[in-house]
Amino acid sequence: MLNPEILYQKDIDDVAYTVLDVETTGLSASYGRIIEFAGYRIERGEIVAEVKSFFNPGMRLDPFIIELTGIRDEDLEDAPFFEDNATEIMDLIEGSVIVGHNIQFDIKFLEAEFYRAGFESFRPLTFCTLRAAQRLFPQLKSKKLDSVRRHLQIPEGSAHRAYADALATAEIFLKVKEKLQKEYQLSRLQELLSFQYVPPREISRKFPMLLEGVGLEIPAIPDLPGNYWFLDGNDNIIYIGKSKSLKKRLSQHLTDNAAGKSKLILGTAVKLCYETTSTEVMALVKEALLIKKHRPQHNIMLKNYGNKFFIRVSLSHPFPRLEIVNRFDLDGNDYFGLFISRSKSEEILEIAEKSFQLRTCDDKEFSKGRVCFLATIGRCLAPCEITSENQKQIAKAYKAELKRFYDFMAGKNSDLVAQLIAKMSDYSANLKFELAAEVKRTVDLVLKQVYRSSLLREPVNRASVLISVSGEGGACDYFLLIEGKVYIRGLSTGGYDNFENALDDYFDGNKRLDLMPTDEDYERMRIILNWSVSNRDRVKIYYLPDFMSKEELYRKMSSDRFTGGEYREITGEIDISKLNLNL
Repeated sequence: MLNPEILYQKDIDDVAYTVLDVETTGLSASYGRIIEFAGYRIERGEIVAEVKSFFNPGMRLDPFIIELTGIRDEDLEDAPFFEDNATEIMDLIEGSVIVGHNIQFDIKFLEAEFYRAGFESFRPLTFCTLRAAQRLFPQLKSKKLDSVRRHLQIPEGSAHRAYADALATAEIFLKVKEKLQKEYQLSRLQELLSFQYVPPREISRKFPMLLEGVGLEIPAIPDLPGNYWFLDGNDNIIYIGKSKSLKKRLSQHLTDNAAGKSKLILGTAVKLCYETTSTEVMALVKEALLIKKHRPQHNIMLKNYGNKFFIRVSLSHPFPRLEIVNRFDLDGNDYFGLFISRSKSEEILEIAEKSFQLRTCDDKEFSKGRVCFLATIGRCLAPCEITSENQKQIAKAYKAELKRFYDFMAGKNSDLVAQLIAKMSDYSANLKFELAAEVKRTVDLVLKQVYRSSLLREPVNRASVLISVSGEGGACDYFLLIEGKVYIRGLSTGGYDNFENALDDYFDGNKRLDLMPTDEDYERMRIILNWSVSNRDRVKIYYLPDFMSKEELYRKMSSDRFTGGEYREITGEIDISKLNLNL
């Protein structure tokens, strides 16, 4: 479901959370069943999706459960079984941190139900508001949901009903998260998740709320994005980090009793250096570069290049198919991506297979000339049945269908959504509710995925673009993507900044010798595109084929005010031994 290594380092506000609650037939997940589920997906502090449902447990309820929840056997008689809605629930929580009050109880039941429904693995990241309350509100005699709700002045709902408890938990979580950010200065997801496991008696020591007596003039650290690194007595770099705000991040490290990993680093560090960047994305790129170069002992992630996935369109075949690959080649085929996980590429492939009449069979199966099941239900144009009479007709229709897929990958999804909704309405009118539900799921996938993945309007192997990112003080960072190769203005590779050279070669029509993308190109592509998708208001994309020369491109960028003066970084060095930290 999640890639923890990526999520742990994300800003707390950049992560999706699903707050949920379940009502069950008893206390044992091995023998009991879920009878009610309610879940609310929260992104940027807002509820963006929800799932609420009764479930038929296949057994009669104990009188105690009826009394506790108010749910009766007759309420569940016509309800679906959990496995009927398992996929919908899995879609709701996909890519999010699961939040609940005493969340492990809910997780055990969900794990058992998902296993019965055919899902092999369910190991989500979780945050427990009960554990948080035990650490944040020690003055409360009871840390039960209703007690914490009253303490935080949250309106009362229906007790022991999943939908009301989940809503109350969502409001509690948002207040807890805000408290941890403001008063305890937590910023990354890893810090948020770690907080719930710190022994309550050690909270004040590991997470000091006030930064007093540090011996450091905090305002001297710039409130700007950038990178920082700790050095030991032998001038070896032992840890490298980045932040949207160096001032905030370094103040978390440099407290009288630094928390968690910071304390371990400060135990051997004697010096801290920092350098600002004009944008957060440049800090991300530099962090990955520096960690691979120095391989600090306290950095775990980014020492190696991560996974990468593309969707390949096999244009070498008269009737191309779509398939997932982990790299691309300049082989005449088209490649869409870059996806950071196989599951994300599989979601796009699932949308394509359910929305476009393109073949899914491999070339060997295609050559047999036998019509597949998908063709019989209208999900494939059956080019394997081509004859001299229908050749032109099928070829034309297949080409049009392929173009619709390309338009979808470029973000032009309104026609596709309209078509799917019409199909869903038709199925519903004909009482084909299972088929209608399947189409609805496809619509939800389309609406969820396109915004996140459609930054470029063409396959990445054909994309020649300059991405301008507005930064601090009117400065900008510039990233050049040419057929998979990545060039960054102001960032040297092998001691040489080849950004302008690559741009000149493009407009002069010169072929470069370094045509094939490297693992470093893939990683930079992933960082730049993923960050740009989430920060579109600060990004402007210029397609090089739209311009006749570099001068014309720069004039357009200047008129769009997406150019700035040369950025001058601010560097600093702190002697940790002079801070008198009580480690």
